[in-house]
Parts: sequence; C-alpha cells; structure tokens
Amino acid sequence: MKTPHRNCRLMLATMLVAAAGLGTGALAADDQPTPAPLRAAVLGAPGVAGAGPVIDQVSFAGNSKVAAAELNAVVSVPAGTPLSATVIQEQLDRISGFYAGRGGAYVQPSILEVALNHVQVIFQIHEGVTAMEEPEAAPAPAFLEKYFGNTLVCAAAQTGNDLCHMWLNKDGTFIIFDPNGAHTGHWRAGKVRADGRVPICRYWDLSEFVLPPELQSKGGGPSPSAPGSKPMTRICETHNFRTTCTAYPDVAQLSPELQRKAHLTMIESRHEEGICYAHGPHEVGDAWFEWDDPLPGQIGLDREMLLPGQQ
Repeated sequence: MKTPHRNCRLMLATMLVAAAGLGTGALAADDQPTPAPLRAAVLGAPGVAGAGPVIDQVSFAGNSKVAAAELNAVVSVPAGTPLSATVIQEQLDRISGFYAGRGGAYVQPSILEVALNHVQVIFQIHEGVTAMEEPEAAPAPAFLEKYFGNTLVCAAAQTGNDLCHMWLNKDGTFIIFDPNGAHTGHWRAGKVRADGRVPICRYWDLSEFVLPPELQSKGGGPSPSAPGSKPMTRICETHNFRTTCTAYPDVAQLSPELQRKAHLTMIESRHEEGICYAHGPHEVGDAWFEWDDPLPGQIGLDREMLLPGQQ
C-alpha cells in the first residue's frame, strides 16, 4: 500500500481547509454553515439554511411485473413531505409487503437532490430478490472511476453543514478530512450488490497526526447519548462488508471482546474494524441522500455530493 509522505499529507490538509474556506483547524461542525461556493458548485444558489429537504416526486424502477400506477397506490408520500429515514422506511415496508404475495422483491431507495433541499426518491425494485447476497471481495467496478481524482463530500442532511471530504484513490488508498482531523488509509471493495451499489470498506492508518485526547472518542463512533440521558457506548463492527454500530448502556455486561472494542479510540477502531459505506454510480456534480449508512446523522440520512477535483 502506498502511503503519502507526512509532509504531503499536512500540505493536503492545509489545501483543503483553504479551498473550503473553513479557516484553520478541523472541518466545520454542525453549527457552522457550509461555505456558499461549496453549495453553489453542486446545488445552485443557496436556500434557507436549516429548512430541511422535502420530497418533490416519487418514482419506481425495475418494476416489470407491477405497473407504476399500482405502486403509486401503495406508497403515501405527497409532494412536499419532509424527507426523513422514518418516511423512507415506511414506504419500503409498504412496497415489500405489497410484493410479499408476488414473488417478493428487494427494494432500495435512491434519493437524489435535484435542487437545494428538494429531492426525488426513486425506489429501485429488484423483483424476485428477497435478500442481499453476502458480499465478497471483488475488483472495483468501473463506475468508481468517477470518484477517483474527485472529492466526495458528506454534509448534514438538514442544514447542509460540511462534515467531511474524502479523496478515494485508484491505487486503493484514501485521504479523509473530518472534525477529528485528516487521516489516510486503504480501502477494499465488495461485490456489486443487487441494488447496483458496491460496499467500500475504509481502514484508517494508525495516524501519524497527533490528536488531542478529547478528539479520540472511544468505541468507533460518537456517543449516541442525548443530554440528560444515561451515557451510552457505541461500538462499530464490520462483517461481510457491512458495518453495524450498536449503542450499549452498560459496557460491563458485554463480552470480553466487546469490552475491548469499547475502549478502542476511533483511530484504533477504524484501523481494526474499518467502516463500510455503499457507493453507487454517480456523475461529478451529483448530490444525493445516503440511506444505507452505519452512522446516520440528521433525520437518519446523510447528504453527499461528488465535487470535481480534490478540494
């Protein structure tokens, strides 16, 4: 695995901060607005910050056995419905239930941002497929070429606030910039799934960057505890190219192995377990909402954009 020289990585981090207009230090947190040029590059003129995305249109793909008119009678998403993971899950349950007596179907949503805070939801229906295949390691699909040399941005679903930038490299390495710092690592691809997307598992290097102890959170993910509630510990584990993050109220009651994982720093967890995200075919300039996410943010979804070049 090729690893960029330390000075090169520091230079890249500086370049990113300057390009995004974030000043010095880590990337923007949830209470900082995304720079207007970043929004405009993909979404056009900025809208009202914090208004949240709404669903303009719902459509279907892959439904050769059932007419779209029948499916429109099954789903219940009037135009203007606020987007959330709950709304999407309800429609998935409705469509899956409808297909239960028709040979079954695997349904996956594709949530495209067609204008700032306005989305189109396409339910990709794989008739006769009732479960995902267990993925195996495989060569990267051709559509990942669109990601190489460009920047994948993750942002808060409602506010659009800038949360991370990732450069996925063709040689199997990556660089990611997020509120915890800048990190390098390597990635592995699974087989393309029934929904046309590929799981990419990212494994961080044991970073040379020195982070303050308060930024090295435990258990592989941020604390899921709400203010005033009993503290919870989130542990992320990866099996078969899928990462599952679970919140536990009492680490002392867990198995010795889970207790060990609970005390890993985020860097150690990402190095050992990695974290897997599904990536689909996208063009540079696309913006969408990610449904299949092991650590979803606002409204249970993450906003993503594919920007040109490395920024």
